[in-house]
Amino acid sequence: MFEPENVQERYFPEAPGTAICGWTSDGRLGACATVHLIETASPQMVRIVGMVRSDLRRRGIGDYLLHWSQAQTQALTGGTAAQDGRLLIATESLSDDADCLYRRHGFEQTFKELVMERACANRCRNFVIQRI
Repeated sequence: MFEPENVQERYFPEAPGTAICGWTSDGRLGACATVHLIETASPQMVRIVGMVRSDLRRRGIGDYLLHWSQAQTQALTGGTAAQDGRLLIATESLSDDADCLYRRHGFEQTFKELVMERACANRCRNFVIQRI
């Protein structure tokens, strides 16, 4: 989930918005959320991206982050996106706990995508990759 090359793009896009992060006492990221305008959307939309590390769940952190995200959306849009129901939660893996959390806050699933992968070690060795 936290591949360094994706953190900037996923959590801190070059769009108007804000972010909040919580760190553990040993300096590891424990939870975070970002709220950003989707500048190309009409009517206005806001994307919420967040996570709580699995060992820190069920402590109210997700509820706090969603409340915070919705308040930031109000501030970012002057209330228009929140009033029109134009909040989008972007998630790469929807756990049952996260689904319950989002539904408690009034969100519903409108799109679902499954991405699968496998390791190539020992299985792809016969393929030659050419540079172009």
